[in-house]
Amino acid sequence: MFKIIDINRPFVPAEKVEPKFHILEQRDSQNLRIGALHRLYILESTWAEEIGVHLGWGKRTKQNRVEQGGILLGEVFHDPDQNRTFVIVQKAIPGVSAQGSPGYLSMGHSTWEEMLNEADVFLERTEYPLRIIGWYHSHPNELPVFMSGTDLNTQAKFFHNDWQFSIVINPHKQIWRAFVGLNAPECEGFVIADQSFLDWRAEEKVIENAPELVKPAQEESRDIEILPESENQDNNPNIQSIPPKYE
Repeated sequence: MFKIIDINRPFVPAEKVEPKFHILEQRDSQNLRIGALHRLYILESTWAEEIGVHLGWGKRTKQNRVEQGGILLGEVFHDPDQNRTFVIVQKAIPGVSAQGSPGYLSMGHSTWEEMLNEADVFLERTEYPLRIIGWYHSHPNELPVFMSGTDLNTQAKFFHNDWQFSIVINPHKQIWRAFVGLNAPECEGFVIADQSFLDWRAEEKVIENAPELVKPAQEESRDIEILPESENQDNNPNIQSIPPKYE
C-alpha cells in the first residue's frame, strides 16, 4: 500500500549577477573588512522610515531604552560567478507587542502572530517574490552589537537557513552588524539608495521582457545557385545543397 506524503521542497534563490548599488557609506555596518560569501542590502527608505523610526535611531526615548525587534522581508538571490548569496530588504515589520528590558527581548506567540499576519497582508499586495529573510533587534544603551546566546537560539530556531539574516542595532551609538545562517557568523551589510535599486529593477524588467530569439523551423527548400551557361550542366547541377541560413 502506497502512502502519499507532501514534501516541501527547500527554497532555492534565483540566480542573478550582484548589482553595483549606490551604497550610503555613512550608514553601512562598518564591516567592510569582512570577506563574507553573504551580503545584506537594506533600502534607505526601509532603514530610515521603518527600522529607524521603530528603534529611535540616533535618539534616546523611553521606548528605546529597552530591547525592541521585528522581522525583515525581502528578496534573495545567488550570484553564481561569485558564489555569493545576497538579499535586498524592502520591508521591516516591528514586533509592537514584544516585551523588552535593557538586556533582553521576548517575542511571544501573540507577537509572532501579529507580525506574520502583517507580513501576509504586505506580501499579497506586492508583485515581487518577497519572503521573510530574517529579523532585527536592538542592543540599547551601552551594549555592544553582537549575537548573544539567546539571539543564537532564536536564529537557530526560526532563521537557520543560509539565506536568513539577523541585524543587531544599537540606536544610541548608531552602529549595527549583520549576521547570517544557523551559526550566525558576521557578514557584510549595507544601506543603499532606493533609486539605485529602482534603476536595477527597471533594467531587470527590460531584460525579462525582451523577446527571445527563436530559431526558425528548418524548411525543405534550398538556396539556388545559378551557374554560368558556359559550364557543363551535366557535371554541374545548378541546385546546390547549401545549408539554410538563420537570420
